[in-house]
Amino acid sequence: MQMYIKNIQETTKLFDKENIEKAKKLEKLKPNTIENIIYFNENELDNIKPGFSKVELNEIKAKVLYEKRSLLEYLPMQRHPIPYCIIRCNDKYFLSLRENGSGEVRLIGKKGLLGGHIDKKDIIYNKGNIDLQETIKTGMLRELKEEAGIEIDMIKHLRLLGLIKIEELGSVENDHLGIIYIIDLNTNKIKTMEEGVLSGEWFTAEEILNNFNTLESWSKIAFIELFKEEKNINIVSVDDSVILDNDKEY
Repeated sequence: MQMYIKNIQETTKLFDKENIEKAKKLEKLKPNTIENIIYFNENELDNIKPGFSKVELNEIKAKVLYEKRSLLEYLPMQRHPIPYCIIRCNDKYFLSLRENGSGEVRLIGKKGLLGGHIDKKDIIYNKGNIDLQETIKTGMLRELKEEAGIEIDMIKHLRLLGLIKIEELGSVENDHLGIIYIIDLNTNKIKTMEEGVLSGEWFTAEEILNNFNTLESWSKIAFIELFKEEKNINIVSVDDSVILDNDKEY
């Protein structure tokens, strides 16, 4: 697979020969990538700055398109939105561990948040136009149910934290747009539903900080922003330990 991925350049287009060959190989390895997901053209997301930004969904002006996931994966000229959810119940946060059966091989062995691609079937129309906010919400709720059995009546409160846009060729984030939600549940009776793909556990904020470098990069960014906003914890350096602005190490 790596040989096919290496042929993808920053200028590679959707239906270029090398991308079609990559898609065929990917579909053999992961048959679910034949499904259609929504995406944006990268050049229409110029108003979204790199890194984390406090942006509302209605500020995304890019046209919503859809195509086979196999064609879109590893392709820098397109970016597919991923609802990525901080799940909280009281003072604990739910993290999943991606195992060997995970559909995203670039994240195996990392702890992360719940979420996933927005399928074509999730699209909600309003007066003939795609309603991006409702489409994202529909896909997010479907993913939460599929991944952890979370039903809508378990959700006490949800809000958008912000967007993550990483520009690093070859990284898992380079072809995705993270849509970060914080979701408070009225129950902790959830568990990961995909055996061999994900396992999950509840962690306190201190436990997350103690194991910060085991997190997926998006999860690190999301918790940095959340803890800064809600707990006044400012993570100023991440190496082998997490250094906080009050000089306390976790």
